[in-house]
Amino acid sequence: MAPSDQTLLDKFASTRDGGCFAELVRRHSGMVYGVCRRVLRDGALAEDAAQETFLLLMRQPAAVSESVAGWLHRVAHRKAVDLVRREVGHARRVQPVAPVGEDEPTWATLSPLLDEALQELPEDLRRILVGHYLEARGQQELAEELGISQPTVSRRLAAGVAQLRSLLMAKGVVSAVLIASLLHGSVCAAAPATLTVELGKMALAGQAGLGLGVAKVGTAAAKTGLVVKAMWLAVAALVVLASAGAVVRTWIGQRIDSATAADWRFIAPGLPAQVPAPAPAPPSDVLGEDGPAHLLALTRLGGAGDDEIVGVAIAPDWTVLVAGNAAQPVPASAPVTSIGIASISIGRSGFIARYAPDGRTLLSCARAPAGATFTCVRSDARGDLLVAGLSDDGCDLGGGPGRGGFIAKLSVATCLPLWILYQDGIVDYATAAQGDLLVLRASRLTRYDSATGAARWSVGWPARGPDHPQALGLEPSSGIAVVAGASAGATGDETFMDPYARAFAPDGRPIWTLWDAEPARVRSGDGGLHLTAEGAGQRIVAVDGALLLAMSSSGGNSVLAHDVHDPARAPAAELLADVHQAGPGFGFRGATPVATLLLVEPGAGAVAKQTWLSAWSDPAHAGAWAVADVAADAGRICAVGRSAAGGPTRAAWVAADGQPGGAIALCDARLRLLQAGTFPGARWTCTALRGGLLVVGGTVSAAAAHTHHAVQAAPGGGQDGYLAVFAIAAVPSSTNPSAGTSP
Repeated sequence: MAPSDQTLLDKFASTRDGGCFAELVRRHSGMVYGVCRRVLRDGALAEDAAQETFLLLMRQPAAVSESVAGWLHRVAHRKAVDLVRREVGHARRVQPVAPVGEDEPTWATLSPLLDEALQELPEDLRRILVGHYLEARGQQELAEELGISQPTVSRRLAAGVAQLRSLLMAKGVVSAVLIASLLHGSVCAAAPATLTVELGKMALAGQAGLGLGVAKVGTAAAKTGLVVKAMWLAVAALVVLASAGAVVRTWIGQRIDSATAADWRFIAPGLPAQVPAPAPAPPSDVLGEDGPAHLLALTRLGGAGDDEIVGVAIAPDWTVLVAGNAAQPVPASAPVTSIGIASISIGRSGFIARYAPDGRTLLSCARAPAGATFTCVRSDARGDLLVAGLSDDGCDLGGGPGRGGFIAKLSVATCLPLWILYQDGIVDYATAAQGDLLVLRASRLTRYDSATGAARWSVGWPARGPDHPQALGLEPSSGIAVVAGASAGATGDETFMDPYARAFAPDGRPIWTLWDAEPARVRSGDGGLHLTAEGAGQRIVAVDGALLLAMSSSGGNSVLAHDVHDPARAPAAELLADVHQAGPGFGFRGATPVATLLLVEPGAGAVAKQTWLSAWSDPAHAGAWAVADVAADAGRICAVGRSAAGGPTRAAWVAADGQPGGAIALCDARLRLLQAGTFPGARWTCTALRGGLLVVGGTVSAAAAHTHHAVQAAPGGGQDGYLAVFAIAAVPSSTNPSAGTSP
């Protein structure tokens, strides 16, 4: 069980243990920053007040005579109010948040009343409300910390809610809708990453007792959401004067000034879904005819400067859609349209290029405004595009200027935006069959109704140390979502990245967990799992009712090479039977990344098959094969990335001559290698597979020589986008691939 706040505070007070203080910052900085921001309505001043609050805790931990959360809330509110008075006394205006919606001024004016009302509650009720609603802590967790029963916590919550409602109404908040908006906005607090990092560094450096002044940290830093729970049922329970439906309809579309708030822009209705067209017949002049994947086209993309392809997709009409960033993605003579509000793009910006199904003809290109870049593209069940990216300069992709991370749904027919979600800290995303959007952020998975913007649920999970979720996948028939990543673990005298995969039901309930080894059970040193045992999630896709997990490992003795539930056991022999490569490579030394692919049954988390991908510089030593993306369809699985010298080779498309470069491996549904090769000078980052068409995208250096039926053959700059299009031929059922080139 995790130590209580009081235990951490007592240990910090007696030993100045920086780790204890850092944990208190992690738990409460979101709430503290939110309180300060609601009072001050200025991000820079809120950071100052939050720092003053935690610095007071550093210097005077013995001053806490109530719950840590309650004390921090009270002090943060007081510090923020003092700072307002200080600013007024110096004749300096506190700039209000710019109104961006008709309900925004009401929120900005009334939200501080919630904090005032909380200060007027008795301590035993305030600590319960702050812990449960503002910090998303469960009733059982609060009961254990406070030494009371869970029913007592429940009764105090009910009593606190009743008193809070009366206090808010006494302050003039007589509308149930306004009360709901206040309470919803309050649980959506966030702290800038610079604030938590700076306080953690100060604690770990032993500077807490040195009487330091408040150091100003960067105010333009990217915001990161901490552990914040979207308490929909709780908010509905707080408002008894109106129906839950009225509450939901009111807050949808509000743009709450919070780094974790979901800012939805609904721009245009979707067009009717395109009717899937028959697959076109591929041309005959191809490369790689000895294997099932025949290379139709291999082309550069981009002009001067460093350009890249970050995502690829296949439209219902079989045209190839390519997302990337470039200063001049296509020749100046090619027609270019605008995504969002037209602007002159000087420098790199995002683009969507459309190619013919064989990749040999550029059909069109659409460019984002200056200041908007893309990081990923996916397609939904209708074939429309979901593009993730970053808007640095507040450009207008549609629906008004926006800033920060975003996911935009673009019509597959026109590349015009249908809706945009602005939210910082997006790690990965997926769409459910009915159109719901699942968004993975730092230690939190949220499911949105993309028709209204309402959050259906939001869940977190425990972590043994700093958590790094990295991939999200969804199995469409069951609706089960899986998150893969790694958290910092320890083996007693060393640390390593402890990989995990966690599954969630369509209603957000946790179902199963793979790996996530208990540090106490992981031995260090010879025969144990140590620094080179690091592992992490890379990509998850659905394949024939199962999920394909692509994981990376930095060592031959990885946790990923052991049983998914018990690191002391080897995996079952049948999992590795008749696959491409049955292990990461023994005799392998050093922290060089290799990749593993696992087929997992989504309902119970049972692993059906597993294979490894390594390069081999000689028969005894494995080398890097870093997977970047995977795709699967029609019994075929494609993994792409970058391989060191000696990558797997089978019916290769170009001669690599043992050089490192962009690697492609095509397997069947049982993870047996069908075809593989390396493209020198390239780095593949994304892939899409639909029926008989495979598309791979990435980057290539100016020195690389290979092209085939290229739209652009000559280098445009030091780094260009690189696009490969393949036709996938049917594999005869009698084919029985061998285990590849690994020893």
